[in-house]
Amino acid sequence: MNHQTKVAELRSALKTSIQHHKISKKVSSKIKSPAKKSKEANDSEAVLTEEVEPSVSPSKLTCRDVGTQMDNNPIEPNLTTVPEPFDIEALEQLLQDTTVQALDSKPLDDLQSCLSSLRAQISGLQDQIDAHSATIQNSGESWRDVEAQVVELQQVVQTVTNTTSCSTLTTAVAAQSESSQSNVPDTVDI
Repeated sequence: MNHQTKVAELRSALKTSIQHHKISKKVSSKIKSPAKKSKEANDSEAVLTEEVEPSVSPSKLTCRDVGTQMDNNPIEPNLTTVPEPFDIEALEQLLQDTTVQALDSKPLDDLQSCLSSLRAQISGLQDQIDAHSATIQNSGESWRDVEAQVVELQQVVQTVTNTTSCSTLTTAVAAQSESSQSNVPDTVDI
């Protein structure tokens, strides 16, 4: 989970907490103020109930009596408000200020786009280095092939040279042997 998501969750939780405190204050203030007025309201409801009771059937009378009893003895809910360890107005102002700043300045977005650009450039340079390395390797292999062909060619030349020397020597020996045979008389007397 990235930091922006966590910040958004914390902001939402803080807003919810502020709303809860505001609502609980309103409810507690409404409950406390009617408690004083409840005696006056109960007296007037009792008079109204007594006037309506004769026209109501016995089954409804029981329900009405129970309702009157509850109205005569109002139950005050035990709603306790947690004391605020913080100033709500200050928190609301802080939330508003940080929201405006978050929308106005986006240095992280700029930084991320810069990093993306750098990554793309580095990737391009790496591709160029790989292509250059492959070219050098192919060139080295080509030179090794050329050197091997040169060595083979040198061997062929040496063989041809040796063969030519041998044939010259053979020709010289053959000529010498012919000349020595011509000096020998054709007939030999015995």
